[in-house]
Amino acid sequence: MNFIVGDEVGLVKAISITEVDKIPKPEVKRWGQIDRKREVLRMCMNTGKSIKTPINGAQFSVARKDGSVQVMSVIDGAIISDVKVYTPAVVDKKKSLKVTSNNKKSEQFVGINCHDGIIYACTDMGKFYIIDANKSTPEIKTVDLKQDNLWCMKVHPKESNIFATGGEERELCIWDLNKMEEDDESEQENTFKIKPIFTAKNVKHDFLNLRVPVWVTCMEWLDDNDTTKIIIGTGHHHIRVYDTKKARRPILSVEIGEYPIRSLSLNKDRSQVIFSDTIGTVTSVDVKTGKALGTFKGFAGSVSDVWCNPEEDILATVALDRHLRIFSTLGKRPLLHKVYLKTRINCVLGDLTFVDVNANKEDEENQEENQEENIWDNMKLVKDDEEKSSKKRKLASKEKSSNKKLK
Repeated sequence: MNFIVGDEVGLVKAISITEVDKIPKPEVKRWGQIDRKREVLRMCMNTGKSIKTPINGAQFSVARKDGSVQVMSVIDGAIISDVKVYTPAVVDKKKSLKVTSNNKKSEQFVGINCHDGIIYACTDMGKFYIIDANKSTPEIKTVDLKQDNLWCMKVHPKESNIFATGGEERELCIWDLNKMEEDDESEQENTFKIKPIFTAKNVKHDFLNLRVPVWVTCMEWLDDNDTTKIIIGTGHHHIRVYDTKKARRPILSVEIGEYPIRSLSLNKDRSQVIFSDTIGTVTSVDVKTGKALGTFKGFAGSVSDVWCNPEEDILATVALDRHLRIFSTLGKRPLLHKVYLKTRINCVLGDLTFVDVNANKEDEENQEENQEENIWDNMKLVKDDEEKSSKKRKLASKEKSSNKKLK
């Protein structure tokens, strides 16, 4: 297993967990230099067509606090491209009349995806960037969403022209890049404007007839082949499922726990959503019924990110206690591995292209042993042949003696 994490001091680390004599031995590689101004905010694996580096390794993209995006190799952390997307604008608290949690920070990335060499990144100020990293000099297009206080953005896994956004007092919106138009009012080049193709509607008032606040913190697409189904987590501890074909309001809305949901991910068959909150609780919930199925234990701080393996029943989590934890999502959800990483981790990814060399060696050795056993099993025993020949000789001698007596 191979995992990639990004921390608050600007480092990217690759953790390879291999088993030697049935004992797990983690190997940690550190890439980059310590610089808090280049804190890693978001990461994503590059998908789409087979994008390879000269050394035949997959790639991943890193969004940093200073407004830059890097494309790196999963093998040795080599920087393939480094693009300065924007210069963070610091929000003046005195001039800002609207008090939100985002006013305390400068402009920052809230989502990044890469498909076929095109990087899609979004900031909390509502600036959506389309970066063509295939060119020697990357071309950047800016799309103004005309929304602020965004908390998350997610591009559809296959239909890369479709993406969704949400935030604090910003309802879930779905956008189509094919419908963007040039912004004639803007003085900058490559600037476009766009309108959402779907805007969610808030749930009905609560039992006190009070409005339920809107605060979308994380989201995931439910189906890789469908752009109409999406699940979100909120800062008011709700899990909501939307189907844009049926209604603007969520088709499922469940309130779980008492603390804001920080991150979520879907298990292998997408029947369960696993989410974390701000006090270190990681819970599994049934997507269809909204029933809580169980929790993962062993955390000593807020869990900043969770990642489910789409091919195996494995969950990876990183928390403020500076540990990477690997769980099984089956049975009693046992803890499989735990690695201390020294710094606070913001995000985690799994490298599905990783090949365990030791495991391959063990498989080859087992195959050789099986082949040798088959050869020995199929060989004839010499003793059996000798016994048969001796029996034949005795029979022949008996026959001769009987014939003599008859004569």
